[in-house]
Amino acid sequence: MKFEVGKYYMHTGSKSYLAVLGVLETTLYGKAMIAEQAGRNDHRFIPVGNDEDSTVGYAECSKEEWMSNFS
Repeated sequence: MKFEVGKYYMHTGSKSYLAVLGVLETTLYGKAMIAEQAGRNDHRFIPVGNDEDSTVGYAECSKEEWMSNFS
């Protein structure tokens, strides 16, 4: 599996959640995916890889499950 823009993912071990927002063109790395992270004490934007190694431990989840982190 690879991360896809517009989808939501949950890490099965840490219960952190990602919403993959898009792809950015960076100066140093070229194209990079960016995600919003939730499920811990903080919510932040993080870079994520676009290869299968980056998705180890993640499973796709619903938007409703993602949104439950903000209530």
